[in-house]
Amino acid sequence: MKRIIIPLISLFAALLISEKAQAQFLEDSFVNVSVGVNATILHPLSPKTWGNAGFAGDIQVGKWWNPYVGTRLGFHGFRNQCGQELDIQAIPAGQSFSFHYIHADFLYCLTSSIMGPDKTDRIWDLSLQVNTGALKVAKTYSWGIGAGILNEFRVSPTIGLTVDLQAIATKPSAFTSSGGRLAIFPAATVGVSFNLGEIF
Repeated sequence: MKRIIIPLISLFAALLISEKAQAQFLEDSFVNVSVGVNATILHPLSPKTWGNAGFAGDIQVGKWWNPYVGTRLGFHGFRNQCGQELDIQAIPAGQSFSFHYIHADFLYCLTSSIMGPDKTDRIWDLSLQVNTGALKVAKTYSWGIGAGILNEFRVSPTIGLTVDLQAIATKPSAFTSSGGRLAIFPAATVGVSFNLGEIF
C-alpha cells in the first residue's frame, strides 16, 4: 500500500507546486492584438518621399515583472509603402511592399514612477518602450531597432485597450541606393490586451 500512496502523494504535491508556479508566472502576463498603419521615411527633411500608409498588424505576448518593468515578444507586419523608388528591390514609388518585424521589447511604466506602484484603481498607464529584432523589408532581411510609447486603458481586470506609437530604424542600403543614414518606419496601432492571469 505504501508503494502506491507515497507516489500518489508525491504526484499530488508536484501538481500543486506546478499550478502555483504557473499562476505566479501568468500573473500580469498578457497577450495583445492590434491593427493600424505603417509608413516609411527615407529622408526626414523631404516629406514627399515619406510615402502612403500600409496596413499594420501586431500580436504580442509579454509580462509585467513588477509595476515598473515589463518585457514582451512580438510580430509586427504586414504592408508598407514608400514615396520614392526602392531601386535595389525594383519597387516603384508608391507601390505596396511586404514588411515584417519579429522583435523583443523592454517596457518601462512612467505612470507607476509618477503615481506610485499600485495599479488597482488606475484606468490608464503610459509606458516607454525600446525594441530590437529581425526586420524584413520586401525581400531583404536586416536588423532593426525601435522606440515608442504605449498607452493602455483598462476596461476591466481582464481586458485593456492599447494605443501603440513607435518607430523602427535600420540601414536603407539593402533596398535603396539613395536613402539617408537611416530608414525610419513609423507605426501607429490600436488594439485589445488580455490579462492571462485573470483568464487562467
